[in-house]
Amino acid sequence: TTPTTAKDTKTLPAGHAAHGRSTAVTVALALVTLVLLGLAWALGVPALRRGLRSRQWRDAPLPADRVLLAWRSANDVLRRTGMGRRPHETFAEHARRAVPGARLSGDAESAMFGLAGDAAVANYAEDHVGDDVADRAAQAAAAVEEAILARRSRGQRMLWAIDPRPLVSPCRY
Repeated sequence: TTPTTAKDTKTLPAGHAAHGRSTAVTVALALVTLVLLGLAWALGVPALRRGLRSRQWRDAPLPADRVLLAWRSANDVLRRTGMGRRPHETFAEHARRAVPGARLSGDAESAMFGLAGDAAVANYAEDHVGDDVADRAAQAAAAVEEAILARRSRGQRMLWAIDPRPLVSPCRY
């Protein structure tokens, strides 16, 4: 028989090295999966939001519906700043509170007040709303959103872009 040395008794069991490689591969696969899921989230949520918004605009049969969609669009971004419409507020009351709260000025301030007036008419007298008013409301909502986004850091804008909450609980009027 061959005598064993202390070095021989410390050898690893058969298959141990392969198990170490298997663990490393598993960890690498898990990391790749997480990166791919993060990428899918970062690309998917904004695409879903754009698709939803596009479908809503396409499916809005009346100019008054498009005005109210513009109002919701502006209110979605205002809500993220803490200036969303409260249930008891009229459109005008909301605009009076949101303009200073969101620090809107100049064109964005005028756009918000104009949008509030158009939304009130669309909500209560939809027959008096034409395509020109719907177009003006869409431009006003875009101006409000641009002004608010311009005041946010790049990181904040990126976080807002991938936030799925507007998909799950879209802002009501």
